[in-house]
Amino acid sequence: MLANYKILTVTHKHTQLKEIGDFVIKAADSRALKARLEALKAGFQLDELLYLPTCNRVMYFFTTAQPITSQFISRFFQSVNPELPTAALSQIEDVVQCLEGEAALEHLLDVSASIDSLVIGERQILRQLREAFDQCWEWGLAGNFIRLAYQQAVVAAKAVYSNTRIGEKQISVVSLAVQKLLNAGLNKNARILMVGAGQTNQLVAKFLVKHAFDDIVVFNRTLGKAEQLAALLGGKAQPLDALPAYTSGFDCLIVCTGATNAVITPELYASLLQGEKGRKVAIDLSVPRNISEAVV
Repeated sequence: MLANYKILTVTHKHTQLKEIGDFVIKAADSRALKARLEALKAGFQLDELLYLPTCNRVMYFFTTAQPITSQFISRFFQSVNPELPTAALSQIEDVVQCLEGEAALEHLLDVSASIDSLVIGERQILRQLREAFDQCWEWGLAGNFIRLAYQQAVVAAKAVYSNTRIGEKQISVVSLAVQKLLNAGLNKNARILMVGAGQTNQLVAKFLVKHAFDDIVVFNRTLGKAEQLAALLGGKAQPLDALPAYTSGFDCLIVCTGATNAVITPELYASLLQGEKGRKVAIDLSVPRNISEAVV
């Protein structure tokens, strides 16, 4: 059974971060994502499947007895993204890592312990892996073989964090993003717009509170979640569909939503600027990117 463990993954080590979104499943909501994953599992005759997208990787961890050929990989990602650019498809063997058997399990351990992360020592990946497993288990995509591998990966990751110095500095992609904001020289009264109120932006919020930023407006598809995050920040909350009508300008824009297309288009960005010409800070923590490439 060990040989049946397989991983197809695209990470920051083999392509640019902005290109990872080409290999992520694009779905409007969790119901659509579930349907896409079910179709992927059935279409490629996978016994079990775990799907993990993060800001610096996308990983498909599955079990199957069939060999993973270059043709399988091409068909797999064309199914994941029917609009996969020709350039990406032609370089797919250089971009996609294919790991099988023991190598797949070793990679899972490296991922869970942040050894394969963009920021080694960050602990957010363990939470992301847990959420990915819980979701795929609930949807009936993952079974006992993936459960066993996942549980052992968590045990190993906790041992790494407990018995080594890997997590001493508590650095994460989020903390680096906030450091970018601080390095930009924004004062404590800087106007900050946060788009999205999920767990990543909740982590960002903790840093903003720590550094005493207090002029913050949170936009989110679900207003209740925006209100909860705004309360933590001492800021204001608005529904996401109110963003195009926002006219108060901004100094920093922080975006992280579950959308699979650009939320901040060039037209919307220009509207948010309100004619201001000064320097702006834009931070996109989404995968795929939520700020159009034409903006930054």
